[in-house]
Amino acid sequence: MLEVLEKHSFYDYGEISDTPGIDTTSWWVGEEKYITHSDDSFSCFTDTAVYLERISGIPVLAVSLDGLKTIRRYYLSTPVKIFPGTWYRILTTSEEDKVRHVADGTDYEQLSPPPNERDVLFYPRINIPNIYTLFYQEQDKDYLFPGEAHHPYEIIYVDSGLLHSVASGYDFLLHQGDFMIYGPNQWHMQYADGITDVRFINVSFEMDCDFVDELSNRVFTATKDIKRILIQLMQERDSDLPLNDDMVQALVKQLVVIIYRLKAQSDDENPSSHIRDSRENALIDKAQRYISENLHCHLTVETLSKAINISKSYLWTLFKNNLNITPSRYISRAKLNEGRRMIRQENLPIKFIAARLSYATVQHFSRCFKEEFGITPSAYANTVKNTHC
Repeated sequence: MLEVLEKHSFYDYGEISDTPGIDTTSWWVGEEKYITHSDDSFSCFTDTAVYLERISGIPVLAVSLDGLKTIRRYYLSTPVKIFPGTWYRILTTSEEDKVRHVADGTDYEQLSPPPNERDVLFYPRINIPNIYTLFYQEQDKDYLFPGEAHHPYEIIYVDSGLLHSVASGYDFLLHQGDFMIYGPNQWHMQYADGITDVRFINVSFEMDCDFVDELSNRVFTATKDIKRILIQLMQERDSDLPLNDDMVQALVKQLVVIIYRLKAQSDDENPSSHIRDSRENALIDKAQRYISENLHCHLTVETLSKAINISKSYLWTLFKNNLNITPSRYISRAKLNEGRRMIRQENLPIKFIAARLSYATVQHFSRCFKEEFGITPSAYANTVKNTHC
């Protein structure tokens, strides 16, 4: 952001012509030139002062004293004198910009601007060109989303109930008011706790930013500002007001900014609070993804260990230590949850579902289903039908 040229803020870099007591009669002596385009480099005269004056437009003066580590930018609203040893650069904002430059000396150095120094005055770090989904979902206690990975970012906010969110080898539990962000191409799955219904907001969007990994793999608790924005998002989604899509885009960007600040504050208060990726997490994530993508196959601990190229014993240790469940139990639970979903959503015969999930017999599937959920598949199917009647 630009600063106003004031005596107290510009004191270390030079003098301002309208400062009381400053004699400017001797300022404009030396070689004169006019600048109409942004300088390619920063310049620094070691033996003489430099004098700058805005002729037209809205030119910007960038200055530094520490070799461009710290750069300050001012609107060149009044003539200034740049002290020897100060790095400076003129930035133009339009074709109307014109600056008078006078220097009585030839001994100067130049430095190229650092990579993050751009020829614009305002450069946000976040760009959100597209919003893909903005849903409010109401799911029952048996909700299971088997998992996916996609390019857009995704925010999941739990409005009521409990939601398990599995990502990067972790099973995160989101309570009411909690939310998570999934990064690009990050595999994730979700399921309810089997006790309470769950309601949540889902927002997926394309985003260009330079802090991709800093917001994922952690649970946040929404502040009042975040809840306010989420309410506004849902209202704008359903409104027919002019430019409502633009407002949705602006609100999502504001949401990400507030989340990033919340993350920064959390890190400052508790630097070890966020979860860091590790080789174990990557392996568990790979195993979970493989299971989710192959639920209709004959899955065993042996096939899974071969698929991710580790031993069966190491696979057992990974699951038991990190997820508190054995791999075989995890596979069985995943298959049965998929079976329950198929009964609820696809209205398929139990025998067909058992075959689709590679159970040897429908009796075996029914026995495992009852052990897991306390009800037979047929009885569960009748319950679903009665609920929908």
